[in-house]
Formats: sequence, structure tokens, C-alpha cells
Amino acid sequence: MKSSHLKDSEWIVHLSLLLAVFIWGINYGIVKKALGDFLPLTFNGLRFALASCFLLIILIQQKKGIIKFKEDWLQFALAGFIGNFLYQICFIYGLSWTLAGNTSLILAISPVFVALFSKISGQEKVRIRKWIGAFLSFAGIAFVVSGGRQGFHLTSLTFKGDMTEFLAAVLWSVYIVLSAPLAKKYGSITAVSMNLWIGSIFLIPFFIPSFIHQNWGLITWQDWGALFYSAAFSIAVGRILWYRGISRIGGTSTSVYSNLTPLIALLMAWVIVGEKPEWIQWAGAAAILSGVFLTGIKKKTEDLDGLKG
Repeated sequence: MKSSHLKDSEWIVHLSLLLAVFIWGINYGIVKKALGDFLPLTFNGLRFALASCFLLIILIQQKKGIIKFKEDWLQFALAGFIGNFLYQICFIYGLSWTLAGNTSLILAISPVFVALFSKISGQEKVRIRKWIGAFLSFAGIAFVVSGGRQGFHLTSLTFKGDMTEFLAAVLWSVYIVLSAPLAKKYGSITAVSMNLWIGSIFLIPFFIPSFIHQNWGLITWQDWGALFYSAAFSIAVGRILWYRGISRIGGTSTSVYSNLTPLIALLMAWVIVGEKPEWIQWAGAAAILSGVFLTGIKKKTEDLDGLKG
């Protein structure tokens, strides 16, 4: 009876992970559409403020309170600065400069960098299949960047955004490696909340001028809906579901679901903002996802410490 209950619980976890990647897949398209009216930093500042409130409510309901972390304050500050300030700046501006589909595919390379950075930090050995996966992922990004209707050249409208998202992928990977021990020590929701609040502090000086210069007459109810969705579902609910999956079925099984996010994002960006991918970009998508899959393969005796947000 206990075994049957466990299987039922695991099915719920798997369904929750599917919901998380679907939430994130939709997020690219609706944020891209909202950035047609919102200034990037105005949107991100409001998104962080709302998400911070949602996470605070969750922490209060769980009666966790604010945990003292004197011995880890520097690591929290560094993780918050890199993952929720520098990364978010690159992500939101990159998305405003390129296609939603390109963004989702380029950010999908993050696990490759996580593996490489884990090697550098001594957390994990990098096997030959991971180097092959890294090569496939970089080749895939080249296809995605060059396969658009404008082709590949330094003055193309999407090139600046694509390169900015590439930098965002590197920053997010550093954040994951920094956050892994914090999440294990303090709990994933607490660690994510702390990092988000610290990142918000760094964003405030940039948010205020953007808030003042925002043309509020352009903002529609659809834009406000996109803002609420991105804050409540993409940041708060999506991350909670993801970290719960890591704690219940392990990082290896959970990471497989991340491969679905770019495909959902490509399809939803096609539907929401009319971004129809070219055939070479579909080939790039296949190369990136294959590379991420090879990078993420683990033997049963290996343990995955990385986080995915």
C-alpha cells in the first residue's frame, strides 16, 4: 500500500514538472509581447517586486521566517548579484532585442556551462560525452543565430540580442553553481527568495529612472496580465515546482524535463507573437537539445547537485 502511494506521489511530481516547463515555455512569448509597451527595466522591476511578495507570503505560510546566514552572506550576495541582477539585465534586454524562440534556445545551453563550471570548481568530472554535448550545443546556437531570415551578420537586428542572451546563459550557469550549496543548506525556496531579494536591491537604482520615463498610457490590460503571469507563475510557482521535483525524484530525473522548455517556447512564440522559425533554426534546436541531453546524462552512481530555475 505504501509503495502504491509512493508511485501516485511520483506521478504528481512528474505532472508538476510538466506544468513548470509549460509555464516557462509560455513566459518567453508573453514577456516578448509585453516588452512592446513596457520598458525592459520597468517590466523587470515590477516583476521582481511582485515575485518577492509572492515568495514572502509562501515563506510566512510555511513559518520559515528569515533565516540567519552570517557565515554565508557573501555567497548569498554574490549569487543574488549574478543570478538576479546581471542575469536579469541581460535576459530582459536580450529578449527585447531578439526573438523569444532564440532566447529560449540559447538559454537552453546553460546545463553545458554548469557542467564545465562544475569541473572547474571540482564539483564534477567532465566526461567525453559532455565535451561532445558542448560542441553540439555551440553548433546549435550558431544555427539558431545564423538561421533567421536576416542571416548572420554583426548588424542584424537580432545579433545583439542573441549575444546578450548567450552572456545571460553563462551568468545563469554561474548562479546555479553558486546557489547549489545554499539551497542544500537552507532549503530551495528560502535560498531562491534570499537571492531574489538581494538581486532586487541591486535593480532598484536602475528601475527608478526607467519607471519615471515609462509611458504608462501604452500599457494595456494584456501587458499587466503578462507581468502578473511572469511574476506569479514563471518566477514563484515555476521555481517552487521545479525545486520540489529535485527534492522528490532527484536532479537527474528532473533535468530531463528542461529539454522540453525551448520546444514549447518556440511553438508558443509562433502562436503568441508570430515568430515562425526557419528550418535551419529547427536543426539548431535539435543540436542544442541533443547537446544538453548528452551533457546531462548521469550514471546511476552519479549525483546531480545543479539547480534549474
